[in-house]
Amino acid sequence: MRKKTLTFYLGCIICLSVSLSGCLSNSTSTTMQHPKTIKIGVMYPTSGDMEHAGKNQVKGIEFAAKLINEKYDLAIPLAKGEGLPNLGGAKIELIIVDSEGSPKEAVAKAEKLITEEKAAAIIGAYDSSNTAAASQTTERYGIPFLNAESTSHHLTERGYKWFFRTNADNELAAMGVFDFFTQLDEDHAVKSIAFLHDQSEVSQDFADAQNRLAEKSGREVVSDRLDSNQLNFGALKLKEADPDVITMTTLRSAIQFRQTANQQSYSPNAMIGMSSGLETSEETLGKEAEGLLVSAGWSKELLGKPLINKVNALYKAETGEELSGYTPHAITGMLVLADAINRAESIDSDKIRKALLATDYPADSLIMPWNGVRFDQDTQQNKSASNVLLQVKDGTEKLVWPFDIATEELVWPLIPAEGGS
Repeated sequence: MRKKTLTFYLGCIICLSVSLSGCLSNSTSTTMQHPKTIKIGVMYPTSGDMEHAGKNQVKGIEFAAKLINEKYDLAIPLAKGEGLPNLGGAKIELIIVDSEGSPKEAVAKAEKLITEEKAAAIIGAYDSSNTAAASQTTERYGIPFLNAESTSHHLTERGYKWFFRTNADNELAAMGVFDFFTQLDEDHAVKSIAFLHDQSEVSQDFADAQNRLAEKSGREVVSDRLDSNQLNFGALKLKEADPDVITMTTLRSAIQFRQTANQQSYSPNAMIGMSSGLETSEETLGKEAEGLLVSAGWSKELLGKPLINKVNALYKAETGEELSGYTPHAITGMLVLADAINRAESIDSDKIRKALLATDYPADSLIMPWNGVRFDQDTQQNKSASNVLLQVKDGTEKLVWPFDIATEELVWPLIPAEGGS
């Protein structure tokens, strides 16, 4: 009887050992299984009217993927290793599609990236209207969408769960300009403002934001609307009102207004374009642009920062071009998205979303002039994004604000242009 009992217990022990061994083996196998590549959908207008800008954005995304997939001595998360370490070194695989600059095509391409390509997330799509259309599709499917350059404030006010934006929107750009006003000394105090904006969506974005900020700060608003066919009337009206500063939607429109103002012998105290609106160069920035300011998301003047200079050198070696325009935004957006996927340790949409919400990307690891990347928990807008102010001097744009990183001193008020007074 004792022999049978002993045999029974030995059998149980052997069975239990085999069972535990199998469980441990399966558990280890499960935790070690990671995809070799992580598919990221990349949507930009690589044909049509925005082809040049779209192709530049794609170059930036491809460069960022290279920084992640290969090893670089950079103080940027994921650059020092190869691939995503928390996913077994999985590499980023880009699935690039052309939105053709069409919202309808953006919807179709987003659907393709999700249903056919099985992209874990999508980044794009440059123009605000295309971004709005594509993100409607990702919202419906529950796929993370990261936008790196669209500026419409409306995009993060839709109550969407899956849409994230890293760059400053028009609201944050306007807030930056008002912060600049606050930091001016008493001799240059801005007490009255004229907003000259048309009926376009971006113009209304700026006008609405600036009206709110002016009211909050107690500044007088002299004018807040001007159509392109009213330039002569506007110049005469503002000459009489003489506001401390005039803001316009773009630097291009500010140049046009100044040309008209000169004909009326009127030289504004200061003018700010809330965005560029042109390919700025010594050829395109003539005498009428001299002294004008423009709010910008990035500037080559930032190349004095060691990390940005180093990344620029690598980018130039890879593409033959220097960083410019919105390309740094695209690079940053891709790095932030990859960092979130790595922290999620998964391609599960919910886990990626939670990781994005928990993002705390430090300023010293950025090639942008921001205080970091931290998404608002309700709107998913990067609340640490901001713009800089550039001033046209001798035909080129110089960084004049924030004052602590300025490369040139601010000239204020404007030196009258030829024909002004």
